[in-house]
Amino acid sequence: MEKYKPSSEEVAKAEGIMTDEQKGMSEQREKELKEYWGVETLEQVKDIAPSQFHPDKKWMATHFKIERPDGTSEEVESTKTILKIKNKDGVEIEVPAFATHHIMSLHLKGEEAGSTMEGESLESSFGVVAEHLPKELPFKGEAAAFEMDVEQNTGTEGVSSQNEMMEKGIATKEDLETLATAKDEVFRLNIEGTDEEKKKFVDEFNARVSGNVKLGVRGGAVTPFFTAERQPTSKMFLVVGKEKDPDNSEHNRVWTMTPGRYMDKLPSDGKFIGRFASEGIPEGTTVADLWKKVKAGEKLSPEEMVLVDDQKKAQECWWNGGFIVAPEKK
Repeated sequence: MEKYKPSSEEVAKAEGIMTDEQKGMSEQREKELKEYWGVETLEQVKDIAPSQFHPDKKWMATHFKIERPDGTSEEVESTKTILKIKNKDGVEIEVPAFATHHIMSLHLKGEEAGSTMEGESLESSFGVVAEHLPKELPFKGEAAAFEMDVEQNTGTEGVSSQNEMMEKGIATKEDLETLATAKDEVFRLNIEGTDEEKKKFVDEFNARVSGNVKLGVRGGAVTPFFTAERQPTSKMFLVVGKEKDPDNSEHNRVWTMTPGRYMDKLPSDGKFIGRFASEGIPEGTTVADLWKKVKAGEKLSPEEMVLVDDQKKAQECWWNGGFIVAPEKK
């Protein structure tokens, strides 16, 4: 009886090796994915800055002044689309003026602690991202927050973790033990503290330490700040939100994009401090309000419990991790 001999395809499959045909199919699929999304630039922007704010919500910019490379300028609404990412099925992701300002000021110019993008162009950064976007965005509720490895340098990462800082010798065991003494008060301040209380506590804590681990305030949240060199990364973190305008038109809008890993929203995010409504929770309701209900013996609704739990998760994420401040910005 003749002994059975497996084909080269069967051997390749068993050994996890791709045949030339399989490699060709894989490369074709990769090419199709890279070409699935494309970028359309609607406005060339050299610089952008807030120009008008909401009369009641002073923190909310309603208009931005954009300056173009040709020297012209224009005031536009915050939701004005600066560029679009479109796929072959007609799905669009808009990059509005408010996100353009956030990304350009914080991550292209690096005006605060955090990640900085490679290059000068918003369009080129989104062009690289478009080549690596999944066919379907991973929405959970009203937002899709995810990281991608774009297989090329995207910039330097402006966040790290306590463990990483210890492994790299930036933080000592004593640094982290001292930091741990502040945890309860940091969590309390991120729920109910005023800006003045946060600054006072941070200043007093930092006056007692001399190492590379301190506290800082970013976006209204108190988090660890590590003095270290930012490290190059090939990852890009993107958040896209579903929004409905007053005319009931629906949009997928970029909320932020930054080089580096996935991080949770800050514990001072707008939905935690009542700036935005959440599912089943009206605008104006804060996590601090919900904790007062708990202390008074009241029972929280399922939606309220979700909000409290989301804020707890954000607190832990930004306690175990924190922002990197380059030595020259000490």
